[in-house]
Amino acid sequence: MKPGYLACGGWIASATGVAATLRIADLLAEGPRSSTHLASVAGVAPVPLTCVMKVLVAAGLFAELPDGTFANTPDSETLRSDHPTSVRSWCMLAAGDDQRLFQQMGHTVRTGDPANELVLGGTLYAYLAKTPDAADIYDRAMEDLARPLACVLAAGRDFSQVKTVVDVGGGRGTIVRGLLRAVPHLTGICIDRPDVCDRARRDIEPELVGRLTYEPGDFVKSVPTGADLYIVKNVLHNWNDDSSIAILRTIATAMRSQTTARLLVIEPVVGGGMPGLFTALDNLVKVVIGEAGTTPRSADDLTRLVTIAGFTVHQTQALSSGHTLIEASVSGAFVDLGAGVQGLLHVSEMGWSRVTDPSSVVKVGEEITVRVLRIEADGERIALGLKQLMADPWVAAAASYEVGQVKTGRADAWAKSIAVGQTAPFEVLARFATGPSVLSSAQSTRAPLVGTSSRGNGFCPT
Repeated sequence: MKPGYLACGGWIASATGVAATLRIADLLAEGPRSSTHLASVAGVAPVPLTCVMKVLVAAGLFAELPDGTFANTPDSETLRSDHPTSVRSWCMLAAGDDQRLFQQMGHTVRTGDPANELVLGGTLYAYLAKTPDAADIYDRAMEDLARPLACVLAAGRDFSQVKTVVDVGGGRGTIVRGLLRAVPHLTGICIDRPDVCDRARRDIEPELVGRLTYEPGDFVKSVPTGADLYIVKNVLHNWNDDSSIAILRTIATAMRSQTTARLLVIEPVVGGGMPGLFTALDNLVKVVIGEAGTTPRSADDLTRLVTIAGFTVHQTQALSSGHTLIEASVSGAFVDLGAGVQGLLHVSEMGWSRVTDPSSVVKVGEEITVRVLRIEADGERIALGLKQLMADPWVAAAASYEVGQVKTGRADAWAKSIAVGQTAPFEVLARFATGPSVLSSAQSTRAPLVGTSSRGNGFCPT
């Protein structure tokens, strides 16, 4: 497109926002109407509205018929408030407050700082907390973006073993509402800012009363405990790496009381399934509107954050919505090392034999001695070991077994190795009269520092 027209893109955005605000697509639902009729019903001036409509016709959003009346197109149908994939509220947000922020894009490019402080006088969420009308549009815009994904999740996952779902930063609870409607036995909890929860409660469907709870709070500090499934959708892309890790660690702490709990992180990522223009614009949102230091992320970048926070990633999945889903669980025990520092004692480092239940080795509140194995380069994760302080049975095994030797053992368990996005062949763990019951051992870095009298404070399984 020629630069002169691109420079006028904000005008087209504003015209789209006007049409969305005035519910023009709703007014055309019954058939073509003249601009005079539309202006009369909407209570606005007919000549300016005609100009707006002709711009949107030229842009391909609406159609103008030979008699001069205007009609919906398949694209403008999604501006209807009752359309199943409506984007009306999203267009109001993008053409409204977001447009104000993007007008200061030059500030972001020059300084590297988001435009929030300059335009809104503080963070986006602080602004929304004190501006109810803007906050309501924002909530409903996020609902527009989440609605299609709720259908994808409901149709594509098995929820037979899930009883309670927590939607972290879920806004009006669009994801969890969709799941609850599709899966009758589910209950759901949506945690978000107090003002968000207050607005969402007013619109809860009668059939979901008693099954859906809105819990106001700060999900950076605390989330509800004891659920089977935790969902974080389109949340982390607003936060920088440090804050994202903090949010994920808070969720990991909440998951420790439910040994089978899983986490689903769902985001549009660089190199994912979203169209190129969507990804480019989404990346721009991160730097102009997101928290200071927020940057575009690939699936590998997101996986790294999830891993640093103490999770084991089980699969990465491309969804039909274009989002990328990362499924993970916390595998081991969190150990309080003092001074506000926690380390992760992974199940693979708990013993030389295979450990399937962390609570069989250490108990919550128990004083344990561990060895520090690794401190990640970014300083955000400390890996701990317990088996390194035990006698290594592989030393004796080396003297007891020879290559090619025939031994009789008892089949102990089936094991399955899972890599990101890939399932490896099944294996059998065999227990012999002497030696460990594992098929392979992994070297670990031995550090001289030993943390003693540390307190185990949480479990979750592989």
